[in-house]
Amino acid sequence: MVAIETTNSLFLFVFSVCQEAVWEAFRIFLDRIPGTSEYQTWVHACQQESLCISDIAKNFSRSEEHISLIQRRMSRLRDRRPPT
Repeated sequence: MVAIETTNSLFLFVFSVCQEAVWEAFRIFLDRIPGTSEYQTWVHACQQESLCISDIAKNFSRSEEHISLIQRRMSRLRDRRPPT
């Protein structure tokens, strides 16, 4: 009985942490809410592949979508600057 409860607690903890980590990665690196299937894919990968937080961060920060977002933001900042 104790072993089952321990296993259930461990599963719930990992699931909850993965959900939160993936949600925050989408918010911080991609500045958007994920679609249901992409969110589920990332949460599943986090649970099954034992991705750590830094793995998730590296994957999102190196994505083409994130790089494109950063380039657009930098371009907007340059356009706002007065000429020198």
